[in-house]
Amino acid sequence: MRSSAVATAALGALLTCASARAAELELAGFVGYTLPFYEQTFPIDLRPPGGIVQGIALRQVEPLRLNAKGGLAFAGAVTVYFGPIGIEGRYDSADVNPTADPPVYELRLSSPFPSVSTTLVPSPTEVTVSSLTPLSLNLKLRIGRVFGVSGGVSYLPDFQLAVRQPLNLRVGGVGLPGLDLGAVAAEALSRPQDPSEDSRFGANVGLGLRLPLSDQLGLVIDARGFYFPEQVLEWRVVQTGGPVTLPPAFLQSIEQQLEPVRFNPAYFHLQGGIAVSF
Repeated sequence: MRSSAVATAALGALLTCASARAAELELAGFVGYTLPFYEQTFPIDLRPPGGIVQGIALRQVEPLRLNAKGGLAFAGAVTVYFGPIGIEGRYDSADVNPTADPPVYELRLSSPFPSVSTTLVPSPTEVTVSSLTPLSLNLKLRIGRVFGVSGGVSYLPDFQLAVRQPLNLRVGGVGLPGLDLGAVAAEALSRPQDPSEDSRFGANVGLGLRLPLSDQLGLVIDARGFYFPEQVLEWRVVQTGGPVTLPPAFLQSIEQQLEPVRFNPAYFHLQGGIAVSF
């Protein structure tokens, strides 16, 4: 009976050692480029409210348009393999580089002012978007020592879109010297279309290639797509700088006119890097 218990314990120890030896740890780092699945354009109406001053009418002819484009992508991955199957944890950081087409306004003056009609073009708009930084937990299948495929669930933390519109106006394309009215900054923080936490979760799937440089070191290439439910960015408008403080009602009126931006964080990236196995 005792020998049977010893044999069982020894067999368990051997299986534990075998499992430990079969497990392989891989650390990988990547850098590459992000491409949105499609170019998204967000028209934004920055039209001030009408009727602020008698005799002044300002009409927006063209809205501000933001064009989302891809940028640099970075990633780190930790994979524990049990034979050809592994469990992968990933951190990805994808930049989105938006460009802005400026808004155009038509200004009309009437009594008690002289009758004048002209076009106003604000100074260039500054647009920034914080990086998308999904966290992923994947199941990874290694095909031989070269190819691999992985996929799983991803979580998308908050990200922010900021639009800063200087109020230095150009009349007919000519800047007005010495006229610095500060800037109106509109900041939008993402939230899911569905306010439940589940809407933060999406999916990712990727194909990988590893070219061995040595027994432990390899050159890796990763092509991966991410998809998340629609996110809604809601605006907050503030004034920065300028000799004259705009009335809070003026800023609130602009804020109320800004429709929430509906953003589909779905994108593809291609990355290369180095992987080390232990």
